[in-house]
Amino acid sequence: TKMASLRWINMLLEKRRGDMTEFVPKLLKVLLKTLSDTSDSVVLFTLQVLARISLGDGGGPIDDTDNLDDNHQAEAHYGLLRGTKDEKHFKLVINAVLGLFSKDRALLENRGSLVVRKFCVLLDAESVYMLMAEVLSASCQ
Repeated sequence: TKMASLRWINMLLEKRRGDMTEFVPKLLKVLLKTLSDTSDSVVLFTLQVLARISLGDGGGPIDDTDNLDDNHQAEAHYGLLRGTKDEKHFKLVINAVLGLFSKDRALLENRGSLVVRKFCVLLDAESVYMLMAEVLSASCQ
């Protein structure tokens, strides 16, 4: 199933990032198509995998903010996926998603805000907005 495949890819990116790097461009094409899936759970998990691609070290496990004490809640604000961004792959993912939105207006209208919000939760919101602003600004020129 799609969910099982996404879980497998997510686990490989988390545990064996170095071995998966060469497959990222091919995975990205498939993952972008999956954003149009009718299942919300498939789309949400796809966004998690795309966010994990953006992290150079695979990002480690996702934190569950509901179970964090007050001292750790503030840390979760910066993103649930812990790790250092791989700028190359972060830009690749954001460019690909924005490119998809420019081609598929219906997807932008139906899932655009979900995609942006989920990336902001999983990654650092400021980085997401700054890169999106850079890409959109460059595309307008």
